Formats: sequence, C-alpha cells, structure tokens
Amino acid sequence: MVGDREWCRVFIDHHCIYRSPPGEHLLPSKAGCNAWQFYLPIALLNPEFARKIGDLFWEKFAKEYLKNPFQICGCESGGSLLASVLQNTGRRHHLRVGAFMIKKSAKTYGLKNWIEGVASLEVPVLLVDDVVGSGKTIKTQWKRLNDFGFKICGFWAVAGVKNSVADVEPLFNAVEFVRFLPEYRLKYGIDPEFRGTIV
Repeated sequence: MVGDREWCRVFIDHHCIYRSPPGEHLLPSKAGCNAWQFYLPIALLNPEFARKIGDLFWEKFAKEYLKNPFQICGCESGGSLLASVLQNTGRRHHLRVGAFMIKKSAKTYGLKNWIEGVASLEVPVLLVDDVVGSGKTIKTQWKRLNDFGFKICGFWAVAGVKNSVADVEPLFNAVEFVRFLPEYRLKYGIDPEFRGTIV
C-alpha cells in the first residue's frame, strides 16, 4: 500500500509539472527559459491531495502546535491555497488554527492592505508556500511580516525547486521528481498528463 507522502509525490510528478519539449522555449523566466515548472494549484485544489498533504503537515507540526500554538500565513498566491488546506485539515485533527495570507503587493484601492484574513500580532506565524525556489519570496515576506510586528516561528513548503534553501524544509525536493520531458518518457514510457489549463 502506498503511503500518503508517496501518493502525493506521484500525483505531482504525473500531473503538476509542466515539461517543455526539448528545444522549445515555452517557459520564459527572468534567467531565460526553463525546461520545467511546478504548478501545484492543480494538486491543492484536488480534494484527495489536499487531505493527504494536510495530514502530512499535521503529522509533522501537531505536537509543536499543541505546545506553542501558531497561525499559518500563506504567501500569495499558491501559499494562500495551501494555508486554507492546512487550516481545514487542522480542524479534522481537532486543532483550531488561524490562517491568513500576505500579498505580493499592497492593494492600490480600498484598505490598501497587505494582509487578507484575520491575523494576530500575539500569535507566532508559520509561513507557508506551495513551492520554494531561491527562497526570495519567503525571505521577503518574512521581513515584511517582521516589520509589521509579527514573530515568525518557521517556514514550510510542499516542494523545493532547488535541493536546499536556508531555513526552509520542503516536504519534497526537486530531485524527487522527473523534471525533464525525455527523462519522464524514459522512466514511465508515456507522455506526462499535465492537468492545468493554459489560457
């Protein structure tokens, strides 16, 4: 029987990585073009994946939460989905954890707020994101929350693009996935089934 961690890894490997065909430049980035890209909203919006990833998170953090309660802050946008998943799964584990999100930039209208949801300066914050790359987003948002007066107690991500990022312990590292199209075809004998909508 496949455990939850392996089930989630396989789901991501088969459905949540867009792999560009060799020689085609379909994924522009600041550094040029990438050959592959994680796309985890597909997973986080899948009920079975959401339940399993939430259970894996609380297996790791439930004891810590009971000793020192924290609130969860998701980095916009993938981390926002993740924060909601973790909060809801916490309820199934009889844990009433608060959750909110921090935006990439303040709104330019209305309240012009950086934070969405209800956050408390009195409760430590565990900062989460779906994917961590260089760690720039997490570090930027840590500093921003710190400047607002929040105390950060840790960081967590589902997947890491690099094999290690200081202070962040993702559930999965990039080496656990088949990142390139030719290698995927070689390993599985089929083309990947990317489930995202590209418009």
